Amino acid sequence: MHLSVICAVIPVLKINGKTYWVQMQSDSPYRATPEDIGRAWVRSNGGQLVPLSSVVHVTMSSAPSSIEHFNGVLSTTVMGSPSPGYSSGDLIKILESKADTVLPNTVSYDWDGLYLQEKLVGSKALMIIAFALVMVYLILAALYERWTLPISIMLAVPYGIMGAYAVVWLIPFLNNNVFFQIGLLTLIALSAKNAILVVEFAEEQRQTGKSIYDSAMEAARLRYRPMMMTSFAFLAGMLPLIFSSGAGSMGRMAIGIAMFGGMLSATFIERYFIPYLYYWVATFQEKFSPTKGEIHEV
Repeated sequence: MHLSVICAVIPVLKINGKTYWVQMQSDSPYRATPEDIGRAWVRSNGGQLVPLSSVVHVTMSSAPSSIEHFNGVLSTTVMGSPSPGYSSGDLIKILESKADTVLPNTVSYDWDGLYLQEKLVGSKALMIIAFALVMVYLILAALYERWTLPISIMLAVPYGIMGAYAVVWLIPFLNNNVFFQIGLLTLIALSAKNAILVVEFAEEQRQTGKSIYDSAMEAARLRYRPMMMTSFAFLAGMLPLIFSSGAGSMGRMAIGIAMFGGMLSATFIERYFIPYLYYWVATFQEKFSPTKGEIHEV
């Protein structure tokens, strides 16, 4: 029946050095209507040829153009995106709650694409951010060879993170998705960068014999321009992501806006808080280790 109604390619035929592809199929008058299927002849158990119409009844019905399978079973694909003001995580929770209460026990569901990746990684987002903070702290501790001084730098990181969350809260179509979380990881290093500019220069001033307060104020005054230059250069670099278009533009826009808002917040807030954070941490360190940072001439 397959050969008579559809088409089949039999082994190639080679004649005089030429190769011919041979397709076997019934002539068009014998496969023009659904009833022509019954004209095909099949062999019965007794070895006799009988028309297919004697054992098969052909009727018209509707069926899907394609039958989907997922993980080896019949499936139906449901595609969608969250409404403005809702994150992809909210969408996952709502759909899972509805599926658990509405679908029968014989029906199951699963995720694919970015939503599957978010379920696999989303629960580990806080762990990844915490691990990134610990790694930055350990690198700074190795750089300054102290355990307390990097604390003044790490205390500046929350200002950038708060700025990113403020942008997401203010703009309705943004949400806390996986792209936003990627931007948060980048903001950890960028927020620490501004603090490093001030703290490192303040430490150099202390090595010259200045007090902690004078070192902090001098660093805040002299490192203001480098901090602004690097921050605004980075903010300008985020503009192509924010105003991007085409495929994947929403993901790039989420990263760009989150990092732009976080960096903008870190730039203008850290300017006032980093010197005081350094002053508090350095004073605490000197109280318990008074010889640290002092040079005695002999």
